[in-house]
Amino acid sequence: MQTIEIDRLGKVFLNGKPIRIEELGTCICTLDRSMPMLIRADREVGLQAFVDVLDVVKNLGFRKVSLLTEVKR
Repeated sequence: MQTIEIDRLGKVFLNGKPIRIEELGTCICTLDRSMPMLIRADREVGLQAFVDVLDVVKNLGFRKVSLLTEVKR
């Protein structure tokens, strides 16, 4: 499973390593499309940052995508 995280400032991390959203497609394009992807977003992240990540993953044809957000405290 690959994990894409978005922090509250909108910064993106792939498996814990910081990357720019512009690099995400290049970083995951060689992966098997049946590999599960987990997108984890801070509850305070802007919607557009989340949608940008989801668009990259979906446009590359990944089918097993799970979403995880923080629970409101």
